[in-house]
Amino acid sequence: MDAYSRMDKQGNLLSKYNRKGYFWRKTVIGILISGLTYIFSFVVLGLFGFTYDSRPGIPIIGNYSALLIFKIVLIVLPFTVGALYFRTAFRLRKHRVIETLTAMLLIWLTEKVAILAISSMIYSIGIWDLPRLIFRVSHGGDQSAPWFTVDYIFFSFIGCIIFGLLASKRKKPGYNA
Repeated sequence: MDAYSRMDKQGNLLSKYNRKGYFWRKTVIGILISGLTYIFSFVVLGLFGFTYDSRPGIPIIGNYSALLIFKIVLIVLPFTVGALYFRTAFRLRKHRVIETLTAMLLIWLTEKVAILAISSMIYSIGIWDLPRLIFRVSHGGDQSAPWFTVDYIFFSFIGCIIFGLLASKRKKPGYNA
């Protein structure tokens, strides 16, 4: 392969990454992939015996350590998969750090809005009444999402930022990045 055809391939590759709408297409795909990973996380936790409040199994309601493991898995798995996807999707983008962080924050926001919207319909509490809704979701008699507490929201936000920064980091010199 001569030098001209290599430059042409590189130019075509760069133009693919800079097309209009590329960021939004890749972000929506990343959100969907992370959402599927979130659902997969529930399946994995269920296979390991975690349940909401019934036996046999490991109930997460009233069991702080089981609830903590539940929270960690729901933060780490979806954000890791999303970060790995965005690392490859945005690797040649000029503003890779900002785009990766924005996409990761949209994953974070989508999960929070989905849980609040579903719980709002279940409990007939307006989605704009956040303190009451979050308390009902995580502390009520029949919780829809017992892990969804203020500390989960905060630490998932921090995890989102950390995974986004790690994903947008350039590889060491000598590698194709």
